Amino acid sequence: MNNTAILVRDMLNEDLSRVMELEEECFLEPWTEPQVKYELEQNEFSRSYVAEINGEIVGFAIAYFLFDNASICQIGTAKAYREQGVGSALMKEMFNDCYAKKISFLNLELREENEKAYKFYKSFGFEETIRKKLYYSNGDNAICMTRSMLDGNTWD
Repeated sequence: MNNTAILVRDMLNEDLSRVMELEEECFLEPWTEPQVKYELEQNEFSRSYVAEINGEIVGFAIAYFLFDNASICQIGTAKAYREQGVGSALMKEMFNDCYAKKISFLNLELREENEKAYKFYKSFGFEETIRKKLYYSNGDNAICMTRSMLDGNTWD
């Protein structure tokens, strides 16, 4: 990882066009702009983040916080900035939110063949809980993972 500072902040409406570019770049089934806009403006249980390097949005995440559970819905990093700490910075911000909100478990789903993402989540303490056959619209299987947040740590 280089020494470039990564700033994680709340997503703003003016970030939507760049976030939609990242959706297209990062996902086989990207969310639509109305879906992302709903999470940003209307879903009281959602928090949307962006990661910036030198003022450029290079990553984003959307998570739900509901009662004592949270779910990572989307997390993506621009291809040119992968393996440079952007995903880790977003993950740490979500972890801090989980600790602040006294969340017990953080959950996510990913495509079975996404080995890099699987290893990334394992490095943050996520454990596989179940596999869902034919979960995605193209017939791909999903892996569900969870991580206990009861350790009470914070990330600096």
